[in-house]
This record gives sequence, structure tokens and C-alpha cells, in this order.
Amino acid sequence: MNLKIANSSNLGAGTTLMKAAWSTCRLGIAGAVLISVAMNVLVLTGPFYMLQIYDRVLPAHSLPTLVAFSALALMLFIAYGFLDLIRTRLMARLGSVIDMKFADAAFDRSTMRSQPGDGAGYALRDLAVVRQFLSGPAAVGLLDIPWLPFYMALIFLLHPLIGWVATGSAVIFLVIAGLNEWTSRKPAQFAELQSRSEEQFVSDVRSNMDTVDGMGMAPNLRRHWNLAHARTIESTQGGSDRNASYAVVSRNLRLIMQSTILGLGAYLTMQMELSSGALIASSIIFARALAPVDQAVAHWRTILTARRCWKRLSALTLRGPDLSDRTELRPPSRSLAVSNIAVGTQGSRKLLLPNVSFRVEAGDCLGVIGASGAGKSSLLRALVGSSQTLSGEIRIDGATLDQWSEAARAKHIGYLAQDVQLLDGTIRQNISRFQKDVSSEAVIAAAEMAGVHDLILSLQDGYDTLVGANGFALSAGQKQRLGLARAVYGMPFLIVLDEPNAHLDRHGEDALAVVLHNLRAAGSIVIVAAHRSAILSEVNKMLLLENGQPGVFGSKEDVLAQLAANVRKQAERGLHVVGA
Repeated sequence: MNLKIANSSNLGAGTTLMKAAWSTCRLGIAGAVLISVAMNVLVLTGPFYMLQIYDRVLPAHSLPTLVAFSALALMLFIAYGFLDLIRTRLMARLGSVIDMKFADAAFDRSTMRSQPGDGAGYALRDLAVVRQFLSGPAAVGLLDIPWLPFYMALIFLLHPLIGWVATGSAVIFLVIAGLNEWTSRKPAQFAELQSRSEEQFVSDVRSNMDTVDGMGMAPNLRRHWNLAHARTIESTQGGSDRNASYAVVSRNLRLIMQSTILGLGAYLTMQMELSSGALIASSIIFARALAPVDQAVAHWRTILTARRCWKRLSALTLRGPDLSDRTELRPPSRSLAVSNIAVGTQGSRKLLLPNVSFRVEAGDCLGVIGASGAGKSSLLRALVGSSQTLSGEIRIDGATLDQWSEAARAKHIGYLAQDVQLLDGTIRQNISRFQKDVSSEAVIAAAEMAGVHDLILSLQDGYDTLVGANGFALSAGQKQRLGLARAVYGMPFLIVLDEPNAHLDRHGEDALAVVLHNLRAAGSIVIVAAHRSAILSEVNKMLLLENGQPGVFGSKEDVLAQLAANVRKQAERGLHVVGA
């Protein structure tokens, strides 16, 4: 069974994924509803068979009639089972289609920078919860609940008094379901937040195990986690107990009311107001009518969780129409111009850098210097489009960053972050940025450019060595050199390096200086932030950043002279204060 996935390129920019999912799955959903209609008619096969056996076959002692009704019931039961299988598989495939429709946006949401508590990192888990819900019994039960009035009407046709008792019981069941919803919503949400907070803490500890082991922090962290885990268990257990209580009440009440209807039917049969077949049929129909409600109460926590996950997913939007046919700009070759940009802290509008402007040409190497916290890393992230600016423009060859497609930026921009992380995969994949079609020659050329080719060959599997969290353990300096190879892969026009010599020894710094020289000679623009002055030998322009002040930009000689003047002024001010 295949469900065709709509092409998101036809949906337009800003289209919500909720609409996209509905556009894709509406035929499948309509099919599931129609199958439910047929199944809820065929489920009456049992009551119908009982009615005929007791009211026609037994009084007449007719074997041919028994065989005919039995054969008909068998065919209808087989049809019901076939439709049940089709509906179950259809719901599972609807879950898969929803997964594929949301997958890209959920991945982007899960990997984006986020603020604590916004749930951004859990979009993929939300998607998995929704997919599993659609494939499970809770979703199927919800499809059958709307048939409750139909079954009540059938019971009324058998006898009005039994119909009123059944309707009253159904109302009580619906009230129980409502109370379960009302009392479970906030505790379930709190338990989910507690669980996510606990998982995030464990993830943070795992990513800092060197520090944890080095300073013997494990016992303290374990004690802190145990306290948080106890709160999670307490909140989860409370919700489970509450839901289990409602489920037990619902299940036992259904058994009691089913027996009540059976007893009432027996009384009406003795009063000659109801046939024996109608007595059995009314009890079976009542049990079938309330089974979905009983099932929903038992799985209410699952339904609540899936509903919250779906609500979060429905807020995701498509990134826009397919831009593969947009006008592709020529490869950049001239300049990078930054005009009056303001850079703020992540998640707020607090200014770190106001009114920063500079312009560099092909072959320039710009050194960004300043004290810790002056905003060097924030500026570099803005230059490569990793973080948003609050105002101003960044243009490469006259075009703003958003005029370059992602494929173009991947080709023309290289970036080495201050904290270098390698992803799970081979060295070849990491250097090539996990591109689909990778040229071995280009990977080796990037490694040679970064001076890391011999190091890679010394590893057991060479370029096919697995690295990352589950791969070969590399030192900080080795990871930094591999990150540099990744940054220069394909000889980008703009290469941004944040503290590229932070973990390098003297030999590594000399090799890095050669890399900068070769990049400039190839016509690339190199922007490098550094505290250590050894790397600044290849710099011809500099940008001095001071906390909360516009950057001072100019030739290396002019900026260094300005920096020396600032140092002298501070020294004179300090002497003046001491003398006073």
C-alpha cells in the first residue's frame, strides 16, 4: 500500500506543515474513515448471528437455516478481519507519510540553536511519538468512538428501556473520559518537561566527561541527577496511577452495565417484551459500543502526549518553495562588504557589537582581535549566516547572504568554529561536509592544504577512519586541523576561522601560517579571530573590537598603532590614579 507524497515545491513559501500534511494524507484519512464505516457495520455480524440463532434457527430446528446463517456470518467475519488489517496498515502508512512530510523541518528544528525549555531539540522525538500513535490502537479507537450514537440507536430499536439504560451508561463513560482529560493534562505535561530536563542534564554531562572525570564530579552529578530523577518518577507515577484508576473504573463499570443490561433484558424476555435473540444482541452491541471509549480511557496518556507533540509539530513551517530553479549567481571573486551590522546575543536583542563596518577584497586576510567577550565569535558566526544580525547588511560580491542558495554557500564559504566538533562518520565524510558525490582528489587536496594529510595516513583506516562521538578518539589539536581541512575543502572564496591555533603547537602554527598564505595567493578572503599573535603574520588588515564599541578597522599597521595608543592611555590613567 503506497501513499503518494506531495511535492512541497507546489505548496508555496510559508505554508504550514499542517496544511501540507493534510494535503498529502486527506485521501488516506478519508479511506480510513470509510473503512471504519464498513467495519462498524460488519461488527454487527455477531449480534445479528445470535439474533437469528435464538429467534429463527432454534425454534424451527432448521439445519439448512443454521448452515446458511453460519456461512454468511463466516464470510462477514472474514471481510471484517480483512478490513481491520487494511485499516491497521493504512494508519501505519499514514504515520510514515506524516513522518516523511515533517522530517526535514523536524531535523532543522532539532538541530537549530534554542533556548532552554522551548523544546526545539525534541522535534524528531515528537515526530516519532505521532507516528507511533497513528500506528497504535489508540488512534484506531478514536476512529470508532463517533459510532457510539449509532449503536445506541440500534439498542433503542431492540427495546426503548434498554436503550435509555445504555445511553445513560454511555454518558457516564464520557464523563469519566472528560474527568480523565481534565485531571491528567497538566500533570502529564509537567512529567514530560521533567523527563526532558533530566535527559538534557545527562546529555550535558556526557559531552563534558573529560571535565567530570578530571575533577571527580561524578558523585555530585549523580546525586543531583538522582534528585531530578526522583521528581520525574514521582510525577510519572502519579499520572500513571491516576490514569490506571480511571481505566479500572471504566472497565469494571462496563462489565457491570453489560450485566445490568443482560439482567434487564432477561426480565423483559420473561415479560414477553423482548426475544431471546434480542437479549443477547443488545448485550453484545452495548459492549461493542463502549469498547472504543474504554480503550481511549486506558490509553489517555498516550493520546495526550501525541496531541501535545502534534501541536508542536503543527507550528513548524516549510522552509519555502523549492529554489533549485532560482537564478544561480556567479561564483564570488571580488569582495566582502559589511555595512553597519549590529550583532546581539543568542535569544535576545542585547547588543554585543553596534555599527560594525568593513570591506575586504579577494586575497585579503583580516585579523579580528579584541578581549574575551568582545564579540569576535558572534561576528564571525554572523558573517557565515550562522546567526542573525539585528541590523545592517553583509554582502559578498554585492549580493546579500540570502541571495545565495544553500548549495552556493556550502561551496563558497568555509568556517572553522572555536569549538571544533566532528560528526559521526569517516574522516573523508567530515572533510567533504557529507556531500553526496565526493571527489577523493578534492578531499586529499583539502587535507594537504591544512597540513593534515600525513596525520590521516598514519591512522589505521586512513581517510576511512571513523571519528565523532562513537569513532576514533582524536586530540583537540588533531580535531582542529581536520576542522581546518573541512573549512578549506573545495577552496571557498570566503574562509572564516575562529581561534584556529587555539590547540596547535609551534609546528602547527607554522603550518597554519602557510595555509593562510596559500589561501590568499589563491584569491580567497580569509577572516581569522585569534588571541595569540603568532598567526597574525599573514594578516594585512585588522579589525579591533572593544566591548560595546564600534569596531576599529584598517591596515594591520594602523590598527596595531591604535591598539598601542590605547594601551598607553590606559597605563597613563592607571599611573594617574595611583599618584592621586
